[in-house]
Amino acid sequence: MSANAATNTGGGAYISYTGRIVNCQIVSNRVTVSHGGGVYLVYGGICENSTLRGNYVNGQGGGFYTYYGGNVTNCLVIGNTSLGYGGGGYLYYGGTAACSTVVGNQAGLPPTYSYGGGLYVYYTNGLVHDCTIVSNLGQYGGGVYLDSPNGGVVQNSRINRNYASQYGGGVMGYGGVLQNCEVIGNLAAASYG
Repeated sequence: MSANAATNTGGGAYISYTGRIVNCQIVSNRVTVSHGGGVYLVYGGICENSTLRGNYVNGQGGGFYTYYGGNVTNCLVIGNTSLGYGGGGYLYYGGTAACSTVVGNQAGLPPTYSYGGGLYVYYTNGLVHDCTIVSNLGQYGGGVYLDSPNGGVVQNSRINRNYASQYGGGVMGYGGVLQNCEVIGNLAAASYG
């Protein structure tokens, strides 16, 4: 799936309920307005064993966007861009990113960037586990931005060498839980690295 475009959601694919994307290359897709430059996963849609690379969205979730329970498992999420939040991916009201590598993504554009260079976890029940989140760029939360006062969780993950142009080089949180993670070598230009 490459070089596709959508106005609103899912530049490469829109997957819902029992739909699955397996062993795919999701490359250089675009969304001009809203969510999910690479894929939009809703109500349990799954993307697994796939590469999401070089996708772009004007809104949220450069590589992927999960809505009420989408899942990204064993994927490489690399070099995606969101002008809004979540350069690599955005988990909205649930959703899971598991056993995946999130590398070299960015939220926003230099010099200011935006929230969640690697991942943005919004509100309730979002889960990131057993992931490697490395070398991503954002304004707040270079690796991960946890905007989850009611239960977003990042666990058993490596969050290394990410950069924030303001605060939270590795992780910035407004609620949520960071559990059993390795957070090393991140940088925040303002403070709170």
